Amino acid sequence: MLMDRSWLPRPGSVVGLPLVTLLRFPDLGELLPDYRLVALERAGARVDAVAGWGRKLPARWARHAAARLARPFFTLEDGFLRSVGLGKSGAAAVSVVMDDLGVYYDARTPSRLEHELARGDFSESRPRATALREEIVHRRLTKYNHLPDRTPELGPRENRRILLVEQVAGDMSIAGACADRTSFAAMLADALAIPSAQIIIRSHPDVMAGRAQGSFTGLAAAAHLRRLDDAVSPHAVLDEVDEVWTVSSQLGFDALLRGLPVRCYGVPFYAGWGLSEDRPVLTAAREALARRRRARIGPALDVVDLVDAALIRYPLYADPITGRAVGPEQAIARLQGWRAHAGRWRGETEAVAIKRHKRPILRRYCAAPGGTLRFSATATGKVRQLSWGLPPFSVGGASAITVEDGFLRSVGLGFPGTVPISLCFDASGIYYDATAASDLETLLETGTFPAELTERAARLRQAILQAGLTKYNLSSDVPEAIYRQARGRRRVLVVGQVPGDQSLRLGLPSQASNLEFLQAVRHECPDAFIVFKEHPDLVAGKRPGLSDRKAAGALADHLAVSGDAAAWIDFADEVHVRTSLTGFEALLRNRPVICHGAPFFAGWGLTTDRVAISRRRRRRSLDELVAAALILYPTYLHPVRGLPMEAEDAVAWLSAARQAPGGRTNPLRRIIRWWPRNAVPL
Repeated sequence: MLMDRSWLPRPGSVVGLPLVTLLRFPDLGELLPDYRLVALERAGARVDAVAGWGRKLPARWARHAAARLARPFFTLEDGFLRSVGLGKSGAAAVSVVMDDLGVYYDARTPSRLEHELARGDFSESRPRATALREEIVHRRLTKYNHLPDRTPELGPRENRRILLVEQVAGDMSIAGACADRTSFAAMLADALAIPSAQIIIRSHPDVMAGRAQGSFTGLAAAAHLRRLDDAVSPHAVLDEVDEVWTVSSQLGFDALLRGLPVRCYGVPFYAGWGLSEDRPVLTAAREALARRRRARIGPALDVVDLVDAALIRYPLYADPITGRAVGPEQAIARLQGWRAHAGRWRGETEAVAIKRHKRPILRRYCAAPGGTLRFSATATGKVRQLSWGLPPFSVGGASAITVEDGFLRSVGLGFPGTVPISLCFDASGIYYDATAASDLETLLETGTFPAELTERAARLRQAILQAGLTKYNLSSDVPEAIYRQARGRRRVLVVGQVPGDQSLRLGLPSQASNLEFLQAVRHECPDAFIVFKEHPDLVAGKRPGLSDRKAAGALADHLAVSGDAAAWIDFADEVHVRTSLTGFEALLRNRPVICHGAPFFAGWGLTTDRVAISRRRRRRSLDELVAAALILYPTYLHPVRGLPMEAEDAVAWLSAARQAPGGRTNPLRRIIRWWPRNAVPL
């Protein structure tokens, strides 16, 4: 069923906003990708519509400008599923509302959401709304999603627990809900009149931090009343209470989604529809509730209808990673990924002996609400510790994480300043260390891979092949002359590595040189057309150890000293590696791979192995290997936005970057591309 959003401007419309709003909300262009946002002060009558954020002075000025220009006016506000982190902290948003009648938190006049609830027919979209409600409750999502989801300290549970929700005194949403300080006083008085109940006040975060005064400050207290100052997620609090009393907080909406009784002392968007127990204090609140009761056409609403109106029909969702409009289901999936990433880095992390050029990379990857990252020369052993490569230090009783480049890295070699699109964070070891089980090896040995995941892996592998991606994504083609020289012979690709590389030291029974490895393959394949490919870092002069060209030329038919591995893999009939990632890239392309060492992709029945790895007993399919190595194990981060993303997003970004002139994107051009369109006046 197509949603009727005829109240919105037509796609492609030019929408004018106050310049101060565009500067304050630089990501608005990403949240409203169907429109061109411009500075109203410059554009004037050339706009198709005018918008302002909330009810503050710039928005009031914009409303007057819209009336003067005879253009429709829209109020913008955050949606009910917004981000992982607070907007004031710069957390990227996935939703916004664009209201032509009012705004949802101001019940003094009807809003578009109120109109939808009053007149909407929700029968056809009920299955979707039901599934969405179940997903939100199951995933324990709410507006900001940044607080830890742990049980709050409330003491022993006795009798009925009533949660009173504190708000910041003087907040605009309180006046908008036709309430004031007397509404909070009435709520507290009613609660204290129930001596058998446990009364819990949920403190507002700004009040806890001392940045604002709370709405219950200075009101009466009692022995059976206690404050909850523990900064935990709303769902963790709702787990522990029997009902929720509020003036206008979204926590009441979260409680309704979970089926908890909700009492309202103001008029939030979810009050007045028969879903909450409404106890209005002010005359304006009683009038607003009466207006909603009169306006409702059709059968009585239930919570599923509220979800349909408030989370499907009313907000606009957009994906900051792709820059495209999406539905609530896709926005939820993005929030889940961001929250999981944030949860990993909550608390203190000590990054030990990290080279200076890698520190900005870790700051981006380890950024999270409630997390701190500090760099030190030596490990203290007191907090979670992080090292690039296997740690040369003793961590004592602290947990240790090893980080390395992921298997899809960048467009260009890993020179300082090239931000990797993926990193692997491993709490057991690291994928290239065959002397001990890494998180990746454990996942492949003991993990389960449902059909949905392996099907996703198959699609991902196909996308990688279509884009021609490898780790570094250099550009090249195999010269036609090489094909002519190799005609009629088995074509074998032998992949060299950086001498002394840790993967060689930890993945080989003996430390043979590149030339000795090439000689062994020539002995094994005397009649083959052998292409020997040096490691790109050696060719670029980034590291020492380039093989003697004359000696290598005596063993190989062709020395490939430039270009990407993909073209040479496609050329080859089989690929020989020791521990090089090129072997994994060859598996993706269905080439036979002979492993002379113990890389992470050996030992699972997919390669011909010259080295036995007794720990690896499971047989795995290629799609299971791809799922583990490219979907579950790495962390992907958008190189420009700095936001966590999925493997599919990384493939799309690398594919687009490779198609840029010269096979790579200019960093400044990438920043300009992502710089909000709304920052540039018409």
